[in-house]
Amino acid sequence: MGLVIGSLGATGGLGTNPYLEANLLFPYTNGLDFVTTIKKRGGWEAVDAAYSKPPESTEQVMHPEKFIAGEAPAPVQTPGLARIAGPGWETTFENVMGEFDVVEMLQADIPASRVRRAAAGWGGGSISFAEGPEGKTLTAMVFTWDSEADAAEFAMAMGNALERRYEGLFDLEPLTAPVLKTEDGVWLLVQKGAKVAVVQAPDRGLGEAVVKAVS
Repeated sequence: MGLVIGSLGATGGLGTNPYLEANLLFPYTNGLDFVTTIKKRGGWEAVDAAYSKPPESTEQVMHPEKFIAGEAPAPVQTPGLARIAGPGWETTFENVMGEFDVVEMLQADIPASRVRRAAAGWGGGSISFAEGPEGKTLTAMVFTWDSEADAAEFAMAMGNALERRYEGLFDLEPLTAPVLKTEDGVWLLVQKGAKVAVVQAPDRGLGEAVVKAVS
């Protein structure tokens, strides 16, 4: 996961992957805040109960009120990338993509205050990564958000982050997915209601096929 997130934007950090560093620190920073909040609400009995039935997502750790309210993450699936891409392709990584991961992905390119707002409406997410011939790669991230407004805020922030990283602009042609061209392929970004898909592909045709599978 660290290698995938690192390739999407996270930079810097003591000579190691910054995502891995943040992941290692998470239990000692956000975890401490989580336990402190739970203890204030219900004492050590509430903390013991949280160990018996722990948080289901990084969102619940980052926002203890959502854990207390029982706001569970929504299951989200990415499409079968190797099947869509065809012969010579292999899906090498699949995982949940939580609010923590969204923050880590965005914060290299946009202000922290905006990152928090963009990630706060997370409802569920997943990521899939595939490798193909000649070192080509294909990535699909699919998210659901608490509301359509939350989805729109994330989509705008994600689009701006990618534009800053690649020093380009998304092409907003009618009847097609917004596309950002880079030296090694394209990024496509699509919002439909409370759902957002972000796809990196070696060419627009393959990217569009993945977007269609997500939709």
